[in-house]
Amino acid sequence: MTKDDPPKRVMRFYGNTDYALQSIGFREINFVHRDKLNDPFDPHFSFATDFGENYETLIDFVSRHHAKDLQDFMGRFPQEEWTKFIGKIETYFNSLRDNTFLFSTSAIREGSHPKDNLYLWGHYANGHRGVAIEFDTGLLTKAVLEKITKLTGEDPNIDEVWSEVNYTDELSRITAKSIFQFVIRGAYGVRSCIITF
Repeated sequence: MTKDDPPKRVMRFYGNTDYALQSIGFREINFVHRDKLNDPFDPHFSFATDFGENYETLIDFVSRHHAKDLQDFMGRFPQEEWTKFIGKIETYFNSLRDNTFLFSTSAIREGSHPKDNLYLWGHYANGHRGVAIEFDTGLLTKAVLEKITKLTGEDPNIDEVWSEVNYTDELSRITAKSIFQFVIRGAYGVRSCIITF
């Protein structure tokens, strides 16, 4: 987590009791590639706009709502830059999807413990037939950071170890209006922003 500290403890549900016993017996945890999770949208890692990522539709929006700024907008953000930008976004999210491995847990917070949630037992613990193990996040963080350092030789960023997942009913979309405002009012040229994305 980048803003808030993770909870002091988390719970991991196991639908397969053999995996739970292996985790206890070998004192280890296994990270799973994101496409092996039982929820195909967790995490989804996607990028979407309210205009279908179509440059002509973006230009049509600017033309209808900001006609006096149209030429300035197109000069700062021509179609070839939009195409490059979309390519970079897709490459970025593809990389995230291809290289993300997770140890998915449920947070234990004051007044809210996953062990009391029948839905979690039903969904993540094989219809109430699995088990759950409680972990100390401080110890997990230390172990993960040491493992990353050992594997890569780099000093990892502790903020990248924990991520809070928030579920929503619909995917937030980047609006044509927000892109227009960014391009016209941004302190830096779009070209430099694309390069440093």
